[in-house]
Amino acid sequence: MKLKAHTTNRRLWLVLSALAFVAIGLLVQFDIKEEYESLIRVTAEAVVREGLQTGLLVLLAIWASVAAIIGWALQCVIVIIADWRHVRP
Repeated sequence: MKLKAHTTNRRLWLVLSALAFVAIGLLVQFDIKEEYESLIRVTAEAVVREGLQTGLLVLLAIWASVAAIIGWALQCVIVIIADWRHVRP
């Protein structure tokens, strides 16, 4: 089996990272006063109420970093599978 260098598809990475960012925001739920609210809603309400403070910026940075890593991993898998299907022995 010959090893091949795969290049990063930046547009695919960007799209998948944005989708991961939104998915994380919708899937992560917080129990606030007996009601479950998504991370997106809690963050948006905090920005409107308090503005961008250090703690909120750290949360957004961690959230974006996790989404970027997930997006990168997904695009790697897609690029490798696409190359594998394109060049079959």
